Amino acid sequence: MVGMKAFQRVGAFVKPTTRFIQAIGSRATRSRLDLGGEGLQELLKKGTMDLPNADLKEGYVILCVGDYVLGLGLYIRGRLKSQIPRKHLEYYGADR
Repeated sequence: MVGMKAFQRVGAFVKPTTRFIQAIGSRATRSRLDLGGEGLQELLKKGTMDLPNADLKEGYVILCVGDYVLGLGLYIRGRLKSQIPRKHLEYYGADR
């Protein structure tokens, strides 16, 4: 049997896997956030960022820079926490 794990339950939320999001995330129309270069640097440096007025539902969010899908973030109570795997953070040059 060949396939790709797509989702898992994490607490109250259903979390898509990073590989699944990187494969189909560019087609997503909701729960998607374009960080831009400055937003990405802030998130990588701090690990979290405040987004009190973001038009997002609480839960997992697809993080992008332009059309490039980075991975996931967890958005709860106006705060975004990076869920980008550490090995990917090293690629982007972040020291965590």
